Amino acid sequence: MEERHKLIEATTDRAHACRRMTAPPPLTLRQALLIVDAVNGLYSTDRLARTRLLAREVAAVIELGAPEIWAADGLALLCMIEAWTTCRRLAVMDAAERFWACAEGGYEEGLRAVGLLPEPRVPQRVPPLDHPHVTCAGRRRSAEITSP
Repeated sequence: MEERHKLIEATTDRAHACRRMTAPPPLTLRQALLIVDAVNGLYSTDRLARTRLLAREVAAVIELGAPEIWAADGLALLCMIEAWTTCRRLAVMDAAERFWACAEGGYEEGLRAVGLLPEPRVPQRVPPLDHPHVTCAGRRRSAEITSP
């Protein structure tokens, strides 16, 4: 039983490592827009060749567009792309292709739907400390608990 547990744990660890390696990295809105524009311009049918051309296409989009708008995000993105594995590039390109396939909603919603932008954080409402039912630890005060 112990060996089976170790095997399951090792398999789970490998699955999580693969997911981390292929998950699209956190991008800014401009970086995500650069990616989808660049992937839209790639015409090779060989997916591995397209991964090698991704950085070049992003650089072309930066140059064709307004460099003053894309410069900072674009240079950071080019450095990120160079550090990505082939698997991560494939995952990003797949997300960009899914973005172009679904034409519903705005840019930000579409980028979030395919995983190129993180979901916005919703601030949690924290009750004030002087609330009569909450202590600093967030538990109900003992006076509120009724005994049978």
